[in-house]
Amino acid sequence: MRRLLFLGFLVFGCGHGTVADPFATGSHAGAGGEGADGEPGTGAEGGGPTLPAGECSDDSQCDDGIACTLDRCDVARGLCHNDPDDSACDNHVYCDGAEVCKPPLGCQPGPVVSCSDNSVCSIDTCVEETQSCKHERRDADGDGDPPLSCQGADCDDFNPLVSGDARERCDNGVDDDCDGEVDEDDCVRPMHDRCSSALEITAAGAYAVSTVGAAEDYGISCEMPAEDRAFRDVVIALTVPDGGPKDIDIVAQIPRAKVRFEPGELVLAATDKCGEESAETACVPSVVSSGDAIARLLWRGLPPGDYAVYVASDREADIELHVDFRDPEPAPMNETCGTAEPLVPGEPVRAILAGLTTDLESSCSSRTGELVYAFDLDEPMDVRVQAVSLDDYGVPVISLRDAACTDDSSEISCRAAAPASLYARALPAGSYRIALGGRGPTQAELVLSLAPPTKPPPTAGCSDPPALEDGVSEDVSLDDATDAVQIGCLVGAADATYALELGERADVMVVQTGSEGDTGAVLIAESPCETSADADTCRSSDQWPVRAVAHGVGPGSLRAVVETAESKPTSITAFSRPAVNSVFVQGADVCDDAFEIPVEGGRFEGNTGNQYADYETSCDYGGQDPGGAPEQMLELVLPERRRVVLDASGSNYQTILVIRRGDDCPGEEVLGTCSVTYTSSSADVPSFSFVDTELEPGHYFIQVDGYNGGKGRWALEVFSAKVSGDQGK
Repeated sequence: MRRLLFLGFLVFGCGHGTVADPFATGSHAGAGGEGADGEPGTGAEGGGPTLPAGECSDDSQCDDGIACTLDRCDVARGLCHNDPDDSACDNHVYCDGAEVCKPPLGCQPGPVVSCSDNSVCSIDTCVEETQSCKHERRDADGDGDPPLSCQGADCDDFNPLVSGDARERCDNGVDDDCDGEVDEDDCVRPMHDRCSSALEITAAGAYAVSTVGAAEDYGISCEMPAEDRAFRDVVIALTVPDGGPKDIDIVAQIPRAKVRFEPGELVLAATDKCGEESAETACVPSVVSSGDAIARLLWRGLPPGDYAVYVASDREADIELHVDFRDPEPAPMNETCGTAEPLVPGEPVRAILAGLTTDLESSCSSRTGELVYAFDLDEPMDVRVQAVSLDDYGVPVISLRDAACTDDSSEISCRAAAPASLYARALPAGSYRIALGGRGPTQAELVLSLAPPTKPPPTAGCSDPPALEDGVSEDVSLDDATDAVQIGCLVGAADATYALELGERADVMVVQTGSEGDTGAVLIAESPCETSADADTCRSSDQWPVRAVAHGVGPGSLRAVVETAESKPTSITAFSRPAVNSVFVQGADVCDDAFEIPVEGGRFEGNTGNQYADYETSCDYGGQDPGGAPEQMLELVLPERRRVVLDASGSNYQTILVIRRGDDCPGEEVLGTCSVTYTSSSADVPSFSFVDTELEPGHYFIQVDGYNGGKGRWALEVFSAKVSGDQGK
């Protein structure tokens, strides 16, 4: 079987190309081969004896002065090896490309990740947080409908009021719905579009308005104009009946749409006199909470009389209104640290998080402003602070702070979750503050609980955590965990730490699974995990499994930290392999040309764009032509039972991964190993193809394919470990 192995410096990135190294020096010892004839010895300056070129008797004589090469002496042959190690050059920034080691220059930048899919109908961006490419359909006016030239229905992609999804508006002389006709019989005349036709509201209840067909008639101060935004407004005529002032609470909500909302796309504005811009008394833009656009206007102590409220959106939408008339209550006075309200343990307090000013900075960002509460400890105590939304208009945000309160360093811990539960173990005696905010304008209930101090579990912090066994999953309970490691990517979440013991320089993958509806994060770090400089890599997602890979770490003891936003049960598994550079797979179009990969795995890249469609998969889109999409084939021979992990994160198209078993090409598909890259309706980035399975000894093919005819550049991480119970065999 023909196998092609290209160990170059090709770095994955959509649209990448590579050029010959203009500084290449032939068979230089630093390029990973034996010492070249005629070159000076590299060990003399390090204090060792001067030897003929490339000769050695120990590692100290092989230092080539290049920081990114692995220098060793092959004692049996008496020759130096100076192997380039790309991972030593990694700056942990994905979108600027993978740095490479190029002797004699040392670390050099790699090709920038361009993410181009060669389509003029997509907007391609690199997402650093998820180390992936994002491809959005071109939509210049932001109305959610691509132009006709890009398989959309928008006949005017520079006018957000016109699209194939819009309704035809009457009497404006424009083909609003792009059906080729103007002002046809089914055109719409918007209701409540002007002050004279406002929706009358005189009592609490649920109401509905629509901006379909509406125009922008009134100046609203907190609208956020942009080239791709065109607001439409409707009017509410609000009457406070006789009998004294009332607090008026109005919530406007647009449920999750197929086009994602941005903050400020929905606006509520109050005015004492409809149609007069100078009469505006309040203006509230929306936030995005749980996929919905929500704006909340809390009008306190409104005397009997007539008022107007403008409801504006930057897209045609059906808007839900929830209106409440309540007896007046004073505005909260505890908006600052200096006016903090005492919080009694066990006694809940309630607050509407609307109309508040943002005064404090928190690592768990709030979108509503905050209220501040105070409590004192006479002796060390375990402290638990819980907050719950009473109306589902946003996730509560808790910030536990010391007495300094306003200082950037005063935050001890924070939590943003639904519900939010912040736990601090053995908090010393002193004075403390709790800031309560929200990711949306929710009504929240806050309660403080105190208990005698307890001892931390072994997994708390980085000092002396238990070790993870390679390839063995560990179940993790975070019920009584704290945010002991605060350099991760899920700020404020309870965490658990484990040790990774590496006997050599290695690549490490950590995989986390968790509970539905929760968000997880995985951090790989150097001990003592105190600053961001200690973090090797960190990944967070609400799509399971969450996985993170660190290349070229160790030898020695590292830390793997797992955390979840809501402290729900989770699990963690670590895999390691000797550190390797990425390998570009050429050919490998059929089984007879399959690319062989080591038992321990490796890093691989390829491109199916110039391949043929030979083998089908069970999880492809139905109705495909024979063979489905083009694929490339890799080969894996296992001498014993192993747990094998395949991860196609960073690929530039909708990949399919499949494992097949059998000596005869292409073998039988292994049950449960067909995995598709997909993007859920609630996610901005894909969940890349991922396979985690136990395989018996045997001959396997790994098929890198495309969903629904997809093809392009792919990246693949492969790890494997002996199955638990077989470790000592």
